[in-house]
Amino acid sequence: MNWGPKAERTEQMNSQNAKSLVAYFSREGKNYVSGAITDLPVGNTEVVARMIQKATGSDSFRIEAVNPYPMVWHDAHAGVHVPRAI
Repeated sequence: MNWGPKAERTEQMNSQNAKSLVAYFSREGKNYVSGAITDLPVGNTEVVARMIQKATGSDSFRIEAVNPYPMVWHDAHAGVHVPRAI
């Protein structure tokens, strides 16, 4: 499988015994997917991180929140405030 120059560099690095790490933060449970709240056993980012890990032969590390998000999507996003540029 060839995805272009970056993929070729990754393959070269791995063939030279270089170490690589896929670090990711992902949330399973209730998530907003395609306009609806869906219960995901594995978060979307973790799915992609596993694909990258498999393709590159990297190690992986799951980043955990110090204070876990609530499992209910609406509760997890209720206190989020995103400032907007004027």
